[in-house]
Amino acid sequence: MKEGNARLTLCFAQALWLASLVLATALATAEVSPTSEPMGDLGGKDCLVFEGAGTFSGEGIRSVLATQMQFHLRADPAALLSNYLLWLETTVAAGYQHAGFARVAVTATADRPGHRILVTVTEGACFKCGKVRITGLESPLAEQLRERLKAAADPGLVKQGGTFFYWPWWEGQPVQADHAGLSVMRSSVITALAELNRHNAEAEV
Repeated sequence: MKEGNARLTLCFAQALWLASLVLATALATAEVSPTSEPMGDLGGKDCLVFEGAGTFSGEGIRSVLATQMQFHLRADPAALLSNYLLWLETTVAAGYQHAGFARVAVTATADRPGHRILVTVTEGACFKCGKVRITGLESPLAEQLRERLKAAADPGLVKQGGTFFYWPWWEGQPVQADHAGLSVMRSSVITALAELNRHNAEAEV
């Protein structure tokens, strides 16, 4: 159980890092509302209160968030509260999605009288990797693609340099359902098809 929790926490941390980079760019170009209020004294990680988080502890999520540079930038007293709340919702959701909770819902609200930021999580089901189903290709090519992807998921083969792309799909393990994870899988399918002499292919995962 401890090993499983450690793995899930690692997935969570990886997804938070990726989501932070994407969201930082989006927030940098977003229009600032003239009514947006500053963070003030709500930026400390101890102000974060999590409800509904069963798979990950509130303390665990706070600790991971506090390792992110974007957390400290968004939590600055002069930063915008609305941007901070959006960042929390997006990054916490991405962490859960990366650990298999594809339909997670996260809302963050400020409670100034209570001196806290309330983050409400509705986890939903944790989706696990199963058999890879391929549609839109003739059977022989579909089987070749399936075997190529299976090889790319073999850590031993990857370590030996026997594959040139990453296929994060291991049967029985959580699906990496965040935007970054799905993008990696989509790119890997296209790369594998190119290796099989099917160039300029399009794929949906």
